[in-house]
Amino acid sequence: MPFSTIRRHKLPASSPIYACAHGHRCDTDLPKAHSHAKVSKAMITEYLPIIAGIAEMAVAIYRKRQRDAAQGDDDIRQRHDLAVESVATNDARDPRDILVPVVDTWVETSQTASIGGLDISGGLFYSDEVQEIDLENGYLPWLCSDRTDAVIGDDLLFRYFWGLERRVLIDGPRRNMSPRDLEPCRREVLRLRQCYSMRTAFVRAAKQFACMSWILSHNIQLSTAAPNPIDRDFCDEACRDLLRWRIAHFAVQFRPIPPIILWAWYDSHPDYGLPESVKSHFDDCYRNFERDFAKSFPQGLRTKPSHRTLAIIYHSTNPQLGALAYDIAGGYDAFDQTRVLTEIEPLIRRSESLLSRCPATR
Repeated sequence: MPFSTIRRHKLPASSPIYACAHGHRCDTDLPKAHSHAKVSKAMITEYLPIIAGIAEMAVAIYRKRQRDAAQGDDDIRQRHDLAVESVATNDARDPRDILVPVVDTWVETSQTASIGGLDISGGLFYSDEVQEIDLENGYLPWLCSDRTDAVIGDDLLFRYFWGLERRVLIDGPRRNMSPRDLEPCRREVLRLRQCYSMRTAFVRAAKQFACMSWILSHNIQLSTAAPNPIDRDFCDEACRDLLRWRIAHFAVQFRPIPPIILWAWYDSHPDYGLPESVKSHFDDCYRNFERDFAKSFPQGLRTKPSHRTLAIIYHSTNPQLGALAYDIAGGYDAFDQTRVLTEIEPLIRRSESLLSRCPATR
């Protein structure tokens, strides 16, 4: 029952509730004890629609709060997607051109900072970006804790993440910091991604950061670079830059490309892409593909680098950073080449057909 209907619902003058509402004594107008059962049944029948309407209102309010919380997460993701679409390569900035303060206010993991009467251990933030007013919004107490509280808002979670992002992507190149110095920041983002795995927008940003930080930590000549651990996480769109880096890595050395990278390359290429039926049964289909690939290409598949230099554009969710351009030493982009993908396409189609024949997956 809508709330307006409840408000218009008139109570009979004989009702005890009506009497109490108008200042009359409720007990004197009640029937005698021997008829209490009949009165109670009548009251239940009379007010049941009102009780049902109140319950319906409570459910509607709860669902609205859930939708509002989900909408906030979607808004962050949509703003990030729009930023990715609207920023062209020519608009991206070189992080080495971004000025950094002369005094480094970064708090290391071994240091303790005193702010607002609280001692914050664990570091991994800029001391000048935390103020006493953060006692009120909960950010300062969260920093003093183990930083796993599930009720922290997305705005504060991203605020902390942006500090880690700035340390690795801006301070790292500007201050010539070694990968070892930046490793605590990378580990912290991976930890946050596990703690807040239900925050879709944050997980997406954390994935992109993990890929970019890996690339920067191995930003040396691709001919001597070590392979990186790649799994199905790096097969999605948020990790496409790392995939391009890996393809360039094998192209420069003219080495056989692992099946998992070919699989991810096929799925990420705008002219190809895995069918939804294959994605929904990733493990089964990939096992079929990997087995057929070993039989069809015992020597593996190789590709040559193109003449286009590999440049990675990182789109930060922080509006103050925007798009950042990183040139990869000795890298030549091979992502848009399709010869290799054409050769593996029959194997992917076959893995899909084998899936349809399996009764367990129908």
